[in-house]
Amino acid sequence: MRSALITACFLVASLGTGAFAQSGAPARAMPENGFVSRSQYTNAFFGFSLPLPEDPTLTEAQLSFKRDTPSHFLFGLKCEKVTDGFFNAHAKVTVFYVNAEAISNASPEDARKVALRGDGNLTNIKIGGKEFWKRESEEKVPEGKMWSTVFTTALNGYVLQFEIESFDKKLTEQLQRCIDKITFFDPAKAEEVAGTASRPYNPAANVAQTSFVPSNSRVGQLDPGVFSGNTYTNDALGLRYQFPAEWIIENKATVDKKIEAGHQFAFGDDPAAAQEHEATWQCARVLLSVTKDASGTAVEEVNPTIEVIAIDSACFPGSHFPTSADDHNAILDTARQFSESLGGEVFSRESQSSTSGFVIQGHLFLSISGSMSATPMGRTVPVKNFVSLDVTQAGDYWVAWMFISGSQAGLSEIKNNTRIAFRLQATAAGP
Repeated sequence: MRSALITACFLVASLGTGAFAQSGAPARAMPENGFVSRSQYTNAFFGFSLPLPEDPTLTEAQLSFKRDTPSHFLFGLKCEKVTDGFFNAHAKVTVFYVNAEAISNASPEDARKVALRGDGNLTNIKIGGKEFWKRESEEKVPEGKMWSTVFTTALNGYVLQFEIESFDKKLTEQLQRCIDKITFFDPAKAEEVAGTASRPYNPAANVAQTSFVPSNSRVGQLDPGVFSGNTYTNDALGLRYQFPAEWIIENKATVDKKIEAGHQFAFGDDPAAAQEHEATWQCARVLLSVTKDASGTAVEEVNPTIEVIAIDSACFPGSHFPTSADDHNAILDTARQFSESLGGEVFSRESQSSTSGFVIQGHLFLSISGSMSATPMGRTVPVKNFVSLDVTQAGDYWVAWMFISGSQAGLSEIKNNTRIAFRLQATAAGP
């Protein structure tokens, strides 16, 4: 069984989210059409208006999900607070998103079934004159107490889902009060209801904007590096990496095939995602892909995998990699860009990601780790994937090591059996 957690799925999300300029809603009617202001989100396809909380810590976020049925991401907010110091700290995250799942002749019973996909108390309520199902739960996890709430309703052949997952009870209650105040109207009046203070908002159109990608992105010309046994060396980046002995090196054709398979697995034939996928790989390149077992080998667990990816920093002119452990704001901003790739599933009831920092030969690394469950093609039972993403800067590139395993112990073992080294600078003293 190939790994259910394909690197391409993560990179498409992490490099695309938040990196694109806003774009007006297209003329063609689609579920994502809407408007947003500081005080409300208005959907022009379904005809509803959602008040937004007055909390400056919440920022707009686009999230990517793997669904078993056709689904549309409509709107999202995210808040991330770091507690207990910075290094070895846990990010206390709040994620709120609105999703529309296409279900033929969707009924209140369908909305109830969608709400029942998780644990918690289920109640039938009315919001804006329409029937909703509300599921609430709270759970103690190592990082603290987590609140999870989902509201579902059937509308025009879809089940609308308003979902909150948070470690902040006060913020959870604020978002719940906003959902309780949802109003419905004739979709033709959406612009009027949104008001002049709102701007067009369409996440599907946003990902189609690729002007952020430099036409002369350097990553395609980057030296691919060389192998000697289980050691990978890249003189252009000034690094040497030793991976576990007897692991299998995947060739470019295999990697390209896996990237495309991962894209199809995560996004199917979504045209907006296809454009984002193409833009992403103008800025990123897999330098090394090694697996414990050969791709396609039938195994019951996740095939442990290591990927080394180079990303052209010029593709993100507004961002910079932190230069010291004291630059906390830059560290958080950079870590957030990469952790967005885990945001859809890792910030779930089963697991909470964590961020830490460490230094190797003067190179600051950001380490983002977490887990998610995914159902591989051909199977009906979800498989748990444990992931660690270690990111540093080498020259004009960001270099990311992605480690994937089927258990936390397996993930730790992989990382303990690898070695990263950098070429010493001419002014460096000592060995």
